[in-house]
Amino acid sequence: MRKSRCGKYGTILKRMWHAAALPLVVWYLLVPPLIEPSPLSGSLPLMDYKEPMFKWKIEQKFDHYDDCYHSLREKVSQVWAQYTPMHVPKNTSKADADQSRTSVLLGWFSAACVANDDPRLTATPTPTP
Repeated sequence: MRKSRCGKYGTILKRMWHAAALPLVVWYLLVPPLIEPSPLSGSLPLMDYKEPMFKWKIEQKFDHYDDCYHSLREKVSQVWAQYTPMHVPKNTSKADADQSRTSVLLGWFSAACVANDDPRLTATPTPTP
């Protein structure tokens, strides 16, 4: 086995160099934007999950994907449990309440954990003919 000529400090410097070479990735928990103003009565929210991802809202930032994923699953469970017809404003039609609930649930089911260097986070110019 070959002995390193760098010694203890050389090994530490080498490790620091390798750590510095790693890209710093931040994970974003992204959710679709709300449609403002909502066309529904009682200011019920609608989420526009068809918008391109660069228009989505950063709900939270994470250093690790697993943390982001677990937070996303927890938030989806909370929305599923809390967004019931009981939380609908008075004088709201059942159709509006159902449309809002569906929109919010689909929005949260569409939510994603995305790395900060993901190309979907930048607006790409549309080529002109």
